[in-house]
This record gives sequence, structure tokens and C-alpha cells, in this order.
Amino acid sequence: MKNSFYIYYFICIFILFVIFPQIRVELLLLSWLYVFFDSLINIRKKITLCAFYVTFFTFLMGRLVLPLFSSIKPDYHENMSGFKPELWDFIYLVLIIALFTIHLGFNYGEGQSRKSISNKQDELYVNKIRSLCSKFVFVTFAFKIITTLEIVRYVFNNGYLALYLEPPHELPYIVYKCADLFVLFVYVFLATLPNKKTSKYVLVCYMVDATLSIFTGRRGTFMFSALLIGIYIYIRNKLSPEEKWISKRTIRLLLLSLPFVLIGMYFIGYVRAEVDIESNAPENPLLSFFYSQGGSVQLIGLTKLSEDHFPSSQYYLPGPLLHIFDGTTIGNVFGLKELEPQSTELAMKGDCLGDYLTYKYNSTRYFYGGGYGGCYLAEAYADLGFVGVVLVSFLFGWLLSKFRYWLTSNVWFSTISFYILFGILHSPRGQAFIFLKEMLTPTVLIVVFIIHTYASNISNKRKIVS
Repeated sequence: MKNSFYIYYFICIFILFVIFPQIRVELLLLSWLYVFFDSLINIRKKITLCAFYVTFFTFLMGRLVLPLFSSIKPDYHENMSGFKPELWDFIYLVLIIALFTIHLGFNYGEGQSRKSISNKQDELYVNKIRSLCSKFVFVTFAFKIITTLEIVRYVFNNGYLALYLEPPHELPYIVYKCADLFVLFVYVFLATLPNKKTSKYVLVCYMVDATLSIFTGRRGTFMFSALLIGIYIYIRNKLSPEEKWISKRTIRLLLLSLPFVLIGMYFIGYVRAEVDIESNAPENPLLSFFYSQGGSVQLIGLTKLSEDHFPSSQYYLPGPLLHIFDGTTIGNVFGLKELEPQSTELAMKGDCLGDYLTYKYNSTRYFYGGGYGGCYLAEAYADLGFVGVVLVSFLFGWLLSKFRYWLTSNVWFSTISFYILFGILHSPRGQAFIFLKEMLTPTVLIVVFIIHTYASNISNKRKIVS
């Protein structure tokens, strides 16, 4: 009955979209309000979906709908000021279709199986993984902090955009490799469902590094990491209420502090861009935060404008997998070199649609280290048209519905789900499947194999002895 109402609601939205073109942005807002509040009311089951709708609004809708309630220009952002009405209608339609199919995919996945995947891993095996990873979290944390501080110093001396032109590599190779494994060990550790007491130090390490990343200019790392950990703690609080992972008082304090955090993120953007804050301070910095973050939506329009001019034989959805070995030791053996940052070759042959669009529509910004970022909807449309928008959005909804179940299934399903959730939360302003590239690197696969082999051998020996 509930799904039927949902389908009827969106049928009405589409009918009104065709009949009343003058209210299409309002219909987009109504579509988002419906799916967001449905997930908020059912947040116990739909917290991942609710979180995704927050990032969807922030990066794809804020610039479109906030002008309805303020004096901010609705279309002021580089190329967007020149978009024609029919291009805006295309953007609104893509966003509405995405909202509809994401929700449909989540409901389908939720109804597909309401039981967790049976856990076939014994307790000793899981405990050994937990014990091993807890140690390596702290070891790799030291290397991660060193590399993060290196970037902070580099950005302070050279500016934020220089980070994308020639990132610092002054430390030994092994330091960067160990630092890269920090996130993996955190995810595997959390995937073993440790108790609150054991987890808190690991969570603190993860958030300390995420907080330090703010000083590199990468606000998104902090925001998405905080969102991921918030979801994990909320779910653990429901799974283990006797541990009281988070109190209602703490939740209220976090909600009250959220506007101030967002305002802080907004002003950090000024510092990052080396712009004088006093002469550019907005009247309402909170609304301005959402407006300023909404520039990712322009990629959808630019993709439509460029659909007949993309580089030949270039596909962006599978891009992260096609380039997974570029610049690695294995890749070098087969001649798969990493493309030079902010180069013409990277724009034309790389895996990021945002690089190509920045190069095409603002080459000066591109060659100075800037970029439009990314957007999974733009990639989906570039590769497969509206079919791609539907399929990828449905898949993302389905994957979001599985996080809660995979978390309680087994260690490796759970570990994968962390990568997937972080990637999907980031996808409104990033590449659709970048999480595949992050979790399927040779180093990650080798380390996972070693962890599994070690835990299995210890577990089997103990069973034989007993």
C-alpha cells in the first residue's frame, strides 16, 4: 500500500512536470521533501538513505531551490548563468528521476530480505581479525598523520590548488603505502562489531585524521567521514542498546552544533580560495553554505551540452576499474603509467568526467589545478543516457538498503559495505564507482588475503587442539 502511494505520488509529479513547466523547480523540491521525510520518519531502517538525501540536496539541489526562499540569484555559477530554459528542465527531470529510482531501489532491497546474511565465520576467527587490525590501526595511524601533516604544510606554503598540480612526495614510498592502509584497517576492525570500549580509540583516531584534513582544504573528507561514523554509531546503538553507544543528550548537542560546523566549512572555503572574508562575508552563511556547495549540478547540464563531443571510446562509469592499475607496480610492468595531473592527456583519456568538462569549459582553471569535481548522474547520462540515470540510481538505492544487513553478516561483506557507503554518500559530487578503485587495489587485496589467512590458520589450529 505504501509503495503504491509512492508510485502514484511520483506519477502525479511527472504529470504536473509536463503540464506546468513554470513550477518545475518547486516539483523537484516536493519530490525531495517526500523521499527525505519518508526516510527520516523511518530512520531506524533508512538511516543510510536519509544521509544520502542530505548529500544529494547539498551538492545537487541547494543552488536550485534556495533562491525560492532568499534573494540569491538562482543561476549564478560560471556556466550555469548561460543555461537555457530547456537545459534547466533537463536537469530538473534528471534529478526527479534519480530521487524516484533511488527510493525504489532502496525499497526493493529492503523488501528483498529482512534477515541478515547468515554468519558462517566463527567467533575465534573474528576475534583474531579484530585483535590484529586494532594493532595495525594505531601503527598506520602514525603514518597517516605524518602524510596528512605533510599535505597541510604543503598547502600552507603553496596554496590549495598546487596540491592537484604537483602533490608532495618527499617521504619514503613505504610511508605512503602504510598511510593508505589506515582506512582499510579501520573498516575491517569496525566490521568485526567490536564493543564500545574497544572501538572508541579507533573511532577517535579516524576522526582526528579526518579533522586534520580540513587544514588541507579538503572539507569533504571530514564531512563524509563524520557522516559515515555517525551512521555506524547509530546502527550499533540499535544493535547493542545495552552499551549506549550514543545518548539522546549527545544527539541533541550534535544537532545544535551542526549549523555552526556547516558555517565553519563555508568560511574555510574562503580561506582555501585565499579570498578576503571581511569583504565577501554573506548575510546568511548557513544558506550560503548549501548554495555554494550546489555547483556540482552544473555537470549534469554540461554533460547534456557535450553529449556529442566526448572523447571517442571513453566511458566514465567503469573508468575507476579501467584505470585501477595506472601508476602501480603491476601497472608499470604492463606500461600503464599514471597520467600527469591537470594535463590535456588526463582530461581526454582519464576516468573522471569532471576533468574533461573543466578542461572543455574552463581550461584556465583546469591548468591551474582547479576542477568542477564530479557527479554520478552526469557520468551515468554520459555513458547510457536516461537508462544510465535509472540503473545507477536504482543500484545505489539497493546498495544503501544492504548496509545494515551486511554489517551484521560477516567481516568481509561488512568491510566492503563501508567502502560502498562512503563512495555513494560522496557520489553526488564525485565519481559513481570510485569506491571500486579504492577497495580493489592490489595492496588492499593482498593485505585482506594476509589477514584472512592469518585468522583462519590460528582458528583452525585452536580447533584441532581443542
